[in-house]
Amino acid sequence: ETKGLLDRLPQKVQLIGNSATVSEFTRKTLQNARETDKIELVTLQMEDVLRKRITHWAIYAEKRDKIDTLRSFINAEKPEKLIVFTSKSDQIDNIAGKLQFKKIECEKLSGKSDKRDRKAAIDRFRSGKIKVLITTDLTSRGIDIQGVTHVVQLDLPESEDFFIHRAGRTGRNGSCGINCVIGDAKEMQRYANLEKKLKLCVYPKVLYKGEVTDPSRLELAKE
Repeated sequence: ETKGLLDRLPQKVQLIGNSATVSEFTRKTLQNARETDKIELVTLQMEDVLRKRITHWAIYAEKRDKIDTLRSFINAEKPEKLIVFTSKSDQIDNIAGKLQFKKIECEKLSGKSDKRDRKAAIDRFRSGKIKVLITTDLTSRGIDIQGVTHVVQLDLPESEDFFIHRAGRTGRNGSCGINCVIGDAKEMQRYANLEKKLKLCVYPKVLYKGEVTDPSRLELAKE
């Protein structure tokens, strides 16, 4: 579609494109540019938000215990604004229902949300009336909500890019934030691989006596 649009443009036109990433299509366009075309690629240096402004946590939980772990995490951290991500759209209602049953108010977004419900949910979350938003990767890109202090990933997405975009909902505009993955053994192994690949520093955490703390504290308590 983009190529078709470019082919229909008149010869004498100034075109400026902006993108968070340089796609393969963009690279090929630049490579195949005619000598008469004046095309310049300007790359702005990106701030290393993922490593410098976002603290990455890992909390182990079996699949059946994830929602209870999320509830305990919310009660312990009391986030100002929290976005909870899941890859499974059919789990959105289940997660929201169990949190609401425990008196944790939340909003939910999925591909099934109509435009009006989607806007209402985002507005309530943006304004701070609701502190927890549960969603799929629908909102990991293209939505900018100020003041998101925490992100929880209840699973790891297949795409590394989605992990980055999920985490990047916090730590925006000079602020800092926490990205926490609640996962089972397989997901923790994948998270460890991502840690190496993306050069992150992931801190293992446990929930103990109503707090998110280091596993060493739990070990000391057992002695």
